[in-house]
Amino acid sequence: MVEGRERVSAAVILIIFLIAAVFVYLILLPPPVAYRLVYGNFSNQTSPSQVQNQTPIPQSFYYPISSYLGGNPNAQNYSYTMGTFGVSYNVYNSTLSNSAPFELTSSIFGSSSYNIGFNGSSSDNYFIKLDIGKVSGSPRLKVSLNGVYFYTSIPISGENLILRVPRINNGKNVISVYNYLNGFAFSQSIDFSNVSITQMYSVSVEHSISTTIPTIGGLGNFYIQLTPIGQGNLSVDINNQNLIDMLSGNDTQMTVRMSPNIVNGAVSPSASPIVPAKFNTSFTVIGANSSYVLANVGIVYAALVIPPHSLTIPYIIPKTSGEYMLTFYLNSIIKQGSVSFYFYPSGQSFQIPFSNLTVGENVLILPISAISGQTSSGNYTGTLSVSSTGLMIPQYVDIKPTS
Repeated sequence: MVEGRERVSAAVILIIFLIAAVFVYLILLPPPVAYRLVYGNFSNQTSPSQVQNQTPIPQSFYYPISSYLGGNPNAQNYSYTMGTFGVSYNVYNSTLSNSAPFELTSSIFGSSSYNIGFNGSSSDNYFIKLDIGKVSGSPRLKVSLNGVYFYTSIPISGENLILRVPRINNGKNVISVYNYLNGFAFSQSIDFSNVSITQMYSVSVEHSISTTIPTIGGLGNFYIQLTPIGQGNLSVDINNQNLIDMLSGNDTQMTVRMSPNIVNGAVSPSASPIVPAKFNTSFTVIGANSSYVLANVGIVYAALVIPPHSLTIPYIIPKTSGEYMLTFYLNSIIKQGSVSFYFYPSGQSFQIPFSNLTVGENVLILPISAISGQTSSGNYTGTLSVSSTGLMIPQYVDIKPTS
C-alpha cells in the first residue's frame, strides 16, 4: 500500500527557516541582551520623570559683590577709636610659708634655731615676719639667709617684726631664726606665734587692643593718636614693632605716623579693592613708679582720593503677585552716606539714608511694580543700579518674595 504525502508549501518552509535563524541568533547573544530582547527590561531602576529633570524654580535673586561702593572725592581722614584706659606697674604679694607656733630656747649648753626653706628669684623682694609672743629673759634673736646673718636684736614680748631679706638666690634658699644666750643666765626663751615669708613681685602690665581697618588697596597713611597722662617708662608697640617710648606724659594729644614697615605688615592680601589692615597695639609700662592714663586713643587712616564706583546688576526674579524684600548686606562702612537703588525698566528708585544704614543686613520692601517691567520665561528681568554718597564695602544684594 502506498502512503500518500502532503505537500509543504514554500511559504511554510520560509517561516520555519526564519524561526530557526532567530533562535540561533538568541543563542549566540550574551544572556542579558537576549533577555531584554525577549522579555523586555526588568531593571529595578526607573528613569527620572520629566518633572524631576527640571531645574527647580529659584525662590530669590542673589548677587555677590566684590568691590567697594561710593568713593572719596577728596583726601580724608577716618578715625577708629580705641578708647580711654589706664596702665600701671602692679606689685603683688604672695605668702610662701606660715609656721605653727614654736619656741626657741638657749642655755649654757647651746642655742636653738628654726629653718625655713623656699625657692626664690633674685628679681623679687622677700620679707620675713616674726610674730613674737612671750620672751623669757633677754635672749639675742638672730636671723640669717643661707648662713649669712642679716638681723640681730633683743626681742620684746608681743613684738611683730617685718624684715626685708637681702641677697636672695635664684632657686633654693634657707632662712634660719636663732635664739642665742645673752648675758649671765642659765636659760632664755622666745615664743613665736607665727613666722611667715612673703614674696613681693612686680608685673609689667600690658594693655593690648586689636583693630582692623578697611583700606583701599592698603594705600594712604596711618597714625596713632593718644593723650598720655602720667609718668614712668611707657612703650607703645604695633604688630610687635616699637612706635613710641616715653618717660613722662605731656597731657596733650600726640599724633605719631606709623612707619611703612608697620603698615606693610598689617595689610592682608585680598582679591578685593578693599584690603583689611590689622593693627595689634600694646601699651606696656615698666618700673614700679610707672602709671599712665591714656586718653582718646585711636588709629587714623588718611585715605587717598578714591574714584566713585557704582554697581549695575542684571536681575532675574521669579514672578509672584505680592511684594518683594530687598536685602543689602554691608561688611563695613568707611564713610557714612546714603545708598540708592534704581530699577530699570520700571524707573522706580528707593533710598536708605545714612542714618538708617548699618553694618550687616539693610532691608527694603519693594512693590511688585518696581521690578515687573518685563518678563522672560515666567520671571521678571531688568537691571538694578546701586550707588552711594559714602564709601562702603557691600557683600551681596538679595531680592525675594515676602511670601
